[in-house]
Formats: sequence, structure tokens, C-alpha cells
Amino acid sequence: MRKRLQYIEVDVPVCSLAYGVSPCEAEIGVTGETKCFNTRKTCQDKANYAETLVTLRFGVDVGEYLPKSISCIPNIADHGDISFTAGEISLGKNLGTRSSLMVTFRDHPHSDAGPGYDPYWRERGIDPFKQGTHWGKFRARQPFLQGRNLRWVQGFEGQDLADMETRHFFIESFDGPSLDGRYSLTAKDIMKFLDDDRALAPRPNNGELATVELGASDTSASLQPVGIGNAEYPASGYLTIGGAEVVSFTRSADALTIVRARLGTDGVEHEQGDRVQTLLRFEQERVSDILFDLLTEYGGIDAELIPIDDWHDEDDAYIGRLYTADIAEPTSVRKLVNELIEQVGLALWWDDVRRQVRFQAIRRIQASADRLTPNNVDEGSLKITEQPTKRISEMLVAYALRSPLHPLDDFTSYREARFLRSGEAEDDHGAPAYREVYSRWITRLQTNTAARVGAVQIGRFRDPPRKFSFSMFRQEGGVDVEAGGRYLLTGWPMQDALGVHVDIPVQITRLDPRPEKLVLSAEELTFADLDLGDIGDHCNVGRIRQGKRRGLHRRPRHHLPT
Repeated sequence: MRKRLQYIEVDVPVCSLAYGVSPCEAEIGVTGETKCFNTRKTCQDKANYAETLVTLRFGVDVGEYLPKSISCIPNIADHGDISFTAGEISLGKNLGTRSSLMVTFRDHPHSDAGPGYDPYWRERGIDPFKQGTHWGKFRARQPFLQGRNLRWVQGFEGQDLADMETRHFFIESFDGPSLDGRYSLTAKDIMKFLDDDRALAPRPNNGELATVELGASDTSASLQPVGIGNAEYPASGYLTIGGAEVVSFTRSADALTIVRARLGTDGVEHEQGDRVQTLLRFEQERVSDILFDLLTEYGGIDAELIPIDDWHDEDDAYIGRLYTADIAEPTSVRKLVNELIEQVGLALWWDDVRRQVRFQAIRRIQASADRLTPNNVDEGSLKITEQPTKRISEMLVAYALRSPLHPLDDFTSYREARFLRSGEAEDDHGAPAYREVYSRWITRLQTNTAARVGAVQIGRFRDPPRKFSFSMFRQEGGVDVEAGGRYLLTGWPMQDALGVHVDIPVQITRLDPRPEKLVLSAEELTFADLDLGDIGDHCNVGRIRQGKRRGLHRRPRHHLPT
């Protein structure tokens, strides 16, 4: 059996300048007692800090089998010190869960020489092997690692590094070095950047109303503190004042010219000190462009990680609709993205092999898709799980939000609603399965777009999809299947009413890359045919509310045939 090899590569930031050499203005005795270590933490002239990246490579210590041709520090004691937890792709529901990689290193003496370490070690008059340890000094010099690139490289003895499987992650946290000489790094996939504690859209503003009293019809106002206008506000757009009114505006320094009572709000009086918040507006845009903006402008994800041309092609081919939203208060980017995933019918995930964020409409799998058969799947590993709680036969879609200041989860906040129902599905299953969606992204008179939400969800979940878990032995040449991949699973218990083996369309939702095999989860991806032309006229809010009061909201006249 070939010897397994594993490496961890970390891109660490260092300064490309030499200490005290222009443009660096650091000087011993003036800016510091000793030279820096060319890291941001130890920099003595941060105004001229010039960042570049250096790759440090660490390997699992496999003794004599460790190839000398691949430079690394073998301070990972055992393969078990690299622990991976696979994330899960949620199809048409939300962002799913994040993949996580944790690596534990041994601490040890180190020469401090080489790229990424101490460029001035020869000048310090100390023996770096006898003073401090590798990870102790690293922690003191490199405490700003969150979001930095980390790569997990897996291969076998005899493989070139370039031919090994490489998966891409981003450092989330570190710990140590501990008393027993261990230092650990935890890395996640890029979608971790969208968590509520670090990504809000629009960004919070610090400006307040400086005008002592702003009457309900006044059209000029000013911001405080002085200079906040140029610092935090655009030249024009929309603002929320005091959480009570939306206005459009143009700005010159801290002075505002405003048009009152916009976007469904009323003109009201305001007082000095009322907060002034920028409103984020998307108006009739493709969902691919909205998501790109949310992820890059507000989520901090590098645009280079998003293949936007591929996103546009997918959007144009399988979605082809435009969406509008006014977001009046800072809102979690994750929440906004989750809304779009459900209401448009999407899957969005981090591809750690291709190093890109993938965008895909929930759609049928073609008969020409690759097959996963007993020839390439470990038959004994197959497990099939029914998921009855995922079934949907009725859906209420409320849309046309009265104003961006109305509560999203209150039915009375919406002017229009669409109710869709598959009566045949309820007859088949013997009971309804009801779900509500409240959409800020669908505007007035977009009844077909609202109906599409229900059609996609009911079509997808009319019959609850099964979950399949299985493993596949690796084949020569790298990754055999990919997370998010769409396949036909055939053989074993998958049979029709006559007992003939049938192909089950599945999408891979979880992939755990182990040395000799891939451990996978997949979800059945079938669709019922729903005829949007036969669902009848859309219901207005008043009629739906009346039906709900009478307990009739589960059995309206609108029948969605299948």
C-alpha cells in the first residue's frame, strides 16, 4: 500500500520592505528598541507597511517516507492531527453548514531562517534554537490570521505535489501554544464570512440628525457629527430617519436635500439626534448580481472567488427573473442570502477544490448525467433515509411589502399574496403540508414570480426527497465526484413497481474526502410538473386573512394541478 502524505500550506502576510530602508521610516532607538520581524504586529512604521504573502508548508511526520523533494516542516505528529468535518449543501433552503478543518501542530525549536520568519536573525546576537520555540514566536508575530488562506493537500508517496488533491479553506481561529507544546489552527469555508457577527447590509451608520426640529414637510436637513457625511454617506440615494421614515436625498458634505415620505412611508416629525441610516436598494436586478453584491461588497468575499460569468449563464438559462428589495436597516447578509436561496430556488456553496463559490438553480437532472452504480460505489455502505418532514403540498407566498419599515414576518405588512396547492399530492399523502414565505424581494404585480416560489418548492417537495449516504473508492487521477455534483444513482433497492432497477436523480450535498474513499451524502432531486397557468387569480391580502380567520387557509379554491 502506498504511504499516505498530507501537507498544510498557510499563506502568511509579511512586509516586503527592509527595515529602515526607504520608504520604511523605522529606526532603532526611535521607533523601537530592535528591528521588527517584518510582520504587521511588530511593524514600527505601519503607514508604509507593504504586505506580501509567503507560503509556509507543514507536513505529517511519516519518517523515512517523507519525500525530500517537497520542502516542509514535519511538525504534524500524526494523520489524526488533521481533522475534517464536511459541511452540507442545502438545496433550495439556505446556506447549509460550513466545512471545518482543524490542524494540531507540535511546538519545537526552529532556526528562524527562511521566508516568513526573521529576516534579521543574524543581527540579533542570539541563538534562535535556544531562545523560544517555533509556534511561540509565530503566535507573537502573526496574531492577525483570520481569513488567511489555508490549503489541505493530500496525496501518496511518489506523487508530485502538483498532482495531489488540494482543498482550499480560510483560517477562522488559532489556539496555543499550550503547556504541552501544541498549536492548532481551525479553518472554515469562505461562506463563514457571511455570519451575523461580521457581515451586515447595509452597513451601520453613525450619523445623526443635526437639525433641531425637522417638520413633516421640511426638505433640508444636516448630519452630525461634523464630517460624517463625507465619511459614511453616498452623494445620493435613500435614508431611513429615526427608524420611522424613508427619504430620498442628495448630499453636499453634511447638508442633505431630501424628498419626504418615500417607499411607502409617511412624512413625520423628527428631532435632533434621530439616527440616519443608509438604505440599501436593489431594483429589478438578476439574483446572480444581487448575490454577487451581497457577498463581495458586504460579506467581504473576494470577487475573484466568484465566477460571475458562469453565474449569469445559469441565471439566464434557468431563472430569468428580476428581483427588487429595499433594506432599510442593517441586516445579516446570511439572512438575506438565505431568503433568496429559498424564494428563487437555489443552491449556493463553496467548492473547496475549484476554489470558487458555486451558484446553481434547483432544476431537473438530465438522463445524460453520470451514473453512480454498484461498479463504483461501495454497495455495503448504502443507507437510505426517508425525510417526511420536508414534504410541501401548500404554500402561501406573501409579497409586495408595504414599506421597508414594516415587519417582514407580519402577514398584514404585504399588499399581495399567492396561494398554491397541489390537491393531488394531498390526496396521495392523506394530509396537507403547509408552508408560508414572506418575500421582500418580489414587488407589486409580480404574480408570476410569486407563483414561481410556490411552484418550485411544491414541485421539489411534493413527495419528500430521500437522503442517500454511501462511500466510493477513490480512482486514479484525483477527485471522483464533487460536492454539489448531479448524478444518477442506480442499482440496489432503487426499483419500480415491477422490481426493475431505476435511476434515481441525486445531488451530492456532503463530501468527506478520506484517504482511500469518499464518504458522501446525496439528496433525491425529483420534480412534479406544475402548471402555473392553471392556478387561478392571485389572492389579495384581505381575502387570505379572512380565510385564515375562518380556518380555511389550508383549503382555498385555488387548485394547483400536478
